[in-house]
Amino acid sequence: MTTRAGLAGLGTGILLIGLLFYPLYILLPGLFVEGWPDGSWVAGGILLAAGAALVVFGGCLGAHWSGVTARGKRAWLGALAGGLAATLLFCSLGAGAAGVLGLGLGFEQASPAGIDSHWTAESVLRITTWTHAAFWGLLLSGMLLGALGSLLRPPAALARRLTPWPRDPQMGLNAAITAMPSSAVAVMLVAVLFSILPGMLRKGLEETGGTLSASPQMALDWPLTTTLLLYLGSQLALGLVTRHEALQVTHLCGIDEVKMAAYVGIAVPLLVTLVLGLVDWHLLFKPLVIAGLLLSLGMAAWQVMVLSKLILPRRAQMEPPADRLMAALFGTIANSHRGGLLLLCLGCGMLMAAPIYIAVVAPAINISWVPVSWGLPLNTLAGWSAANQAGLTRQVFAMQAKAGLGMGLVAALLLVVIYMFYTHLGRLARRLRGGP
Repeated sequence: MTTRAGLAGLGTGILLIGLLFYPLYILLPGLFVEGWPDGSWVAGGILLAAGAALVVFGGCLGAHWSGVTARGKRAWLGALAGGLAATLLFCSLGAGAAGVLGLGLGFEQASPAGIDSHWTAESVLRITTWTHAAFWGLLLSGMLLGALGSLLRPPAALARRLTPWPRDPQMGLNAAITAMPSSAVAVMLVAVLFSILPGMLRKGLEETGGTLSASPQMALDWPLTTTLLLYLGSQLALGLVTRHEALQVTHLCGIDEVKMAAYVGIAVPLLVTLVLGLVDWHLLFKPLVIAGLLLSLGMAAWQVMVLSKLILPRRAQMEPPADRLMAALFGTIANSHRGGLLLLCLGCGMLMAAPIYIAVVAPAINISWVPVSWGLPLNTLAGWSAANQAGLTRQVFAMQAKAGLGMGLVAALLLVVIYMFYTHLGRLARRLRGGP
């Protein structure tokens, strides 16, 4: 059921990019970018309303296409579709728009001869805040609109076509196994890369003696909060889907996949705690990190209980497969449908790349366009030119879109190559052993 909701979300996201290109790429930068083309705010408002309606319809489609009758489950599936659509919008246009908003201070106050440390520190802080705020604003709005859409009924002609696929791949378990380690990596990267920002911002203010619009600590707290929430959300999803699948599977290969998911949910929290302590043990005493790690370790303990009281007892009751060697080496992948595997790889690839892009890459790209004169060597990447604001704006949007969409596509392509190779290898081994 999650596969069809995810596919509805991805399709909605693609349409949403085209629909909101005008208000996000044309109208928004025109507020403060010199030489940027003017646009109609009436048309922009109409397109924004149409975009919201599209997400509502995507949530309706994702919920009812999944064939679920319970209202609560439909709401979660509608929220999943809306959240995926919003995430795709952020990776293509939203991060670039947030970066240009953060650079607005520089467009208004700075020139190549007049950049000072106070302006630079304020720009870095604003860009970090705007980038993460834009993600959460889009994600929560998309999930809310998608959940509302799940309460609606699709048109009768469309409802007749929303039938389950005969060999529908179950994306939930695999996507959760992919998302949790990726989110954990994002937490570790933030701890390594962004923990130095507050001190550098304070250093930048020493020359001027000025103050910032918010505490310099927010340059770390925003990325850290984002990564911890994504990490805890993916861990919770993994725990729920692991328990659900443990009750559904009827064969040994399936329960072994669920057992592997449980091991991931137990091992990753311990690894995250260890790495954070090695990177900067002071982080372990931040209230935000303490709360996140305690919740994570609590869910890991719950996963231990599910493993010991549900998964392992059920596994012991199942009969071994006829060909134990094939089951041990390939599981059920040799019987997988190519189309289902492609969808599985697309969804897992996006979830593999999204946490790292959202929390680390997107704000880093936006910050890299700020000329920093007090030691951060990112100014050479940007090629800043205050006389060419329109050119800079186009480059910010282009780089964010290439990184946001490219990372997901590269990860999906890599998974396709691995899965297809392993599938053909399994089928070859089955034929050599005299199987069908």
